[in-house]
Amino acid sequence: MHAEEPSWPGPSPAAAGEGGGERARPVRLEMTVATWISLARLVLVLPMLAVLLARTPWGGWVAAGLFVAAALTDALDGYLARHRREVTTFGKLLDPVADKLLVTAAIIGLVELGLVSSWAAVAVVGREMAVTGLRLVLAGQGVILAAGPWGKGKTLVQCIALPALMVGLPGAHLLLWLAVALTLWSGYLYFRNAFAPRPA
Repeated sequence: MHAEEPSWPGPSPAAAGEGGGERARPVRLEMTVATWISLARLVLVLPMLAVLLARTPWGGWVAAGLFVAAALTDALDGYLARHRREVTTFGKLLDPVADKLLVTAAIIGLVELGLVSSWAAVAVVGREMAVTGLRLVLAGQGVILAAGPWGKGKTLVQCIALPALMVGLPGAHLLLWLAVALTLWSGYLYFRNAFAPRPA
């Protein structure tokens, strides 16, 4: 959604190395409001998982609340990054990492509690790793693989199903398997689009 671009106060490392003059200074990552929000989402993962695994009567509700709060920051940081024109390279890296860690931590915690099948967890986590790897490869070739409607739908259903499972709402398992189906289908579409013939 957004990203941090390194700021070069002086000459680039290559220029400094070739000329043997001024030493290259360390890269300084500019922290924007959107980036801090992404970091907050990342920080919320630990207490969410800890409370979920505490096995207390209220732990599921608190964990669900933390999950929903973290998920809502996903829309907020993207909105701020675009409207404040603070889309940066670091944010583009941090945002999906925070998203995937949040979902992965939640689903693995639910597996440990016996509330989610290991097959569902493998499908979701495996797809996320595969698509992330694909995006990195394509980015190295200058190709941006944007999220499509199926991917956005998958994310929405995941963000409903996981907290619903935490608090034991009726129908939560049906939502989970719908999320798994959307996860696999959207993953297939990512790879199909990535390897489709492109105009010369």
